[in-house]
Amino acid sequence: MKQYSLTGNKLHLKVKKTPFLVRIFLISLTSFIFLMPFISAILIISSDSEFKLGNFLLFIFCGLVGFYFLRLTLWNIYGREIIIFKENKFSYNTDYKWFKGKMQHLEINEPLEFGINPIGYEEDFKGALEISSGELFFHCVTKMSEAELKELIIELEFLK
Repeated sequence: MKQYSLTGNKLHLKVKKTPFLVRIFLISLTSFIFLMPFISAILIISSDSEFKLGNFLLFIFCGLVGFYFLRLTLWNIYGREIIIFKENKFSYNTDYKWFKGKMQHLEINEPLEFGINPIGYEEDFKGALEISSGELFFHCVTKMSEAELKELIIELEFLK
């Protein structure tokens, strides 16, 4: 199964799902972090204790850490990068299924060049797409096999 799809001037790079046990661990950890403040609030109420500033700070801390782990979990399950090529710019966006990242617009003055940014060990033959134009360098984060990246680069060369 290809990790990319190129339709017209729109490129979708799909993150390969993590192993099942890792996904279960991430989902469990994220759920625990989000539920911890509610469980502590129930325990405080049931024991007739006062609601203190520390409890409120725990809610905020767990919310922030939980949001980070939610993004991490969604990226490892549904993550994809969307790149749209236009006349003199390209746009980049990350998609986590439940929400999207901020759209980045990058102006280009020279023709685009595509390459492979090696990731991991050499014997793994993995890398990420690298897009450059003059002094502008942009690295995608989706890890793909070098053979698939070479195939993608050939397809992208036809867009020029």
